[in-house]
Amino acid sequence: MKASAFVISLRRTPERLAWFLNTNASDPAPFEWVAGIDGLEIQGCLPSSRLISGQALRDWSPGAIGSALSHLYCWRKCVSLNKPILVLEDDTILAPNWPTHVETFSQQQSDWDFLLLGWNYNSVLHSRCAAGIETISLFEPAFPSHEQIRAKVASTRERQFERLICSFGFPGYLISPKGAKTLLAELPPLTSTTLPMTRGIPQTTPLTLDGMLNHFHSTIKSWVVNPPLAIALNDPKTSLTLTKPTIQNFGY
Repeated sequence: MKASAFVISLRRTPERLAWFLNTNASDPAPFEWVAGIDGLEIQGCLPSSRLISGQALRDWSPGAIGSALSHLYCWRKCVSLNKPILVLEDDTILAPNWPTHVETFSQQQSDWDFLLLGWNYNSVLHSRCAAGIETISLFEPAFPSHEQIRAKVASTRERQFERLICSFGFPGYLISPKGAKTLLAELPPLTSTTLPMTRGIPQTTPLTLDGMLNHFHSTIKSWVVNPPLAIALNDPKTSLTLTKPTIQNFGY
């Protein structure tokens, strides 16, 4: 399966796109730039958008809204192209051999909608690793260094593909036309809805699209690869989407 790879990056931050291309220069796949929608630039238009609820206008950061709209644009592009696409954010570090693992996944799973290549380490991952058995993981350090991320994505451990239940962060994912079409049809306007957690983890109210999508992983066929093939720097000092982080919202 040959999937096109798109990198979301804002026009006003060309240094981030340059960093991404330089960091992942050894990857064999060509990356196509998608000019991200800048939430700060379109703030005046947001109240009239049918894609955004009043609650999101109050609670979400402009960067989180712009990021969400950028991903929705990529989903429409996936439907238009009628083939799977890889969507990446511009602070992501990829495993050197990620195309091989994506190909392995596509050979193993004929019916899928969404494959998450990684998640943010200051959050939680909840997946189904076998029939009737689930894994809930928290990670330390919450914000790994560049070197730690490189070591993690270069792991030689055998990758496992598990059904995704809950995660936070969109460093990279593969989406199918069927999955994109389903999400575009069923996803409500951007909003804040309480997300029940499990095993003593406090419930949270996501303020980003990746968090909101946790309500839909059971509707579509979502998977996650572990160890991850993509991890974002997710630096709170340079984040364009972050709200004030707490233990309840993981910074989302």
